[in-house]
Amino acid sequence: DALLLAQAERAKDEHYRYFGRTVGSMPFPAVSEGQPAWEQLLRASRAAHQGGQAAAATLDEVVAGLYGVNRSELEVLRAHVARRLAPG
Repeated sequence: DALLLAQAERAKDEHYRYFGRTVGSMPFPAVSEGQPAWEQLLRASRAAHQGGQAAAATLDEVVAGLYGVNRSELEVLRAHVARRLAPG
């Protein structure tokens, strides 16, 4: 979220626009079937699609690990995102 928010264009109604060029410019880490992260992402994605609130936190943690972001850095990024997405 933090990386996309840094690049996304702000809409007039305080939302962000995630255009294809914005998302396409994001460097995605390589994850292959059989890697532990693959299974973690798969389980978290399934849970998120079934409405599991804890799945978002799990997804954040797995993706942070893929980017080499530690737990304290992840908390800083979460706080940044919360501030940027806070209403008015």
